[in-house]
Amino acid sequence: MLVLDEFENPILRNVLTEKPTSRYSKSDLLECTGMRDMATRPTIERICQAAIRTATRDGLLAMTLDNVAKEAGVSKGGVMYHFPSKEHLVTKMLSYYSELVERMLMTRIANDPEPHRRWARAMLSCLFSQPTSPNQQSPGVLPQVAGESTGETADDSAGGAEDDMSPEVFHRFMLAVLAAAVNNPGIFEPLRKLGTRMRDRLLSDPNDGLEQLLIWLAVDGLLLWQYVGMIDPADPVFQKIGIALQERVSPPIRKTPTHQPRVGKTPASETPATKTPAKRARSKKAAASEPPESQKPKTKTPARTLTAGPTQVSKGRRRES
Repeated sequence: MLVLDEFENPILRNVLTEKPTSRYSKSDLLECTGMRDMATRPTIERICQAAIRTATRDGLLAMTLDNVAKEAGVSKGGVMYHFPSKEHLVTKMLSYYSELVERMLMTRIANDPEPHRRWARAMLSCLFSQPTSPNQQSPGVLPQVAGESTGETADDSAGGAEDDMSPEVFHRFMLAVLAAAVNNPGIFEPLRKLGTRMRDRLLSDPNDGLEQLLIWLAVDGLLLWQYVGMIDPADPVFQKIGIALQERVSPPIRKTPTHQPRVGKTPASETPATKTPAKRARSKKAAASEPPESQKPKTKTPARTLTAGPTQVSKGRRRES
């Protein structure tokens, strides 16, 4: 429970204890309680998302405050309240984009149980993952970039930032930023900070850091090829390169060890069963009932008849003279 005597802010004390007058508006209350940022954050995120969609569709150079306001579903004055100029909007948009990309990477890394090269797997999954069916849309701002309606109003989307972005938006937005950076290299600063943090994290891994950095450079090479018109994401070569890179960083398949018997030892399944005492007693009784070897009747071996020409001579008989 709030104790009014503990508040030292005179505006807050007067607003809470007296009838609000024209001197103390809702804006004053938000300002003195530090809630202005919390109240305006969804609107700022909505405008940044609309700016990303506009820059992806029309290009960063062609983006204006008017078309961003129309895309966001707010008035131009509402945009200028937070961003007095296009330069302020571009800077905040790129900062928001950098935070979104880093959040996507960290989410994929945290959900990957295999630590071996998972940074590279997370990056490639952001750039080359495809919908599982033709009717399924990738998450993020892709539907509105393509000019499709999602059935969501501007007020409904104000609840928070998108947590994912489609590969198509990644490629098209980065190409728009590269084109604008030719005339204004300073706009790349938020992305440069993100790239520096990622590079340092990769190089801190003594086992796979350099290998993952090479994968990253290969992805940047694909982006540069798109910028100069040498390749397109619809090109089969582009898809083959993506598959080859993903196979290169795929986690190793762990084989289940099979237990084989050692050489010289009889497996347990082939070892004769140990005789129980009852079986041993029966064996001794059977051996005692048998007569000695000397008392056993001898069986006469029948004489073999040898054939020698026309006469037969029986072996064992003496030939009479």
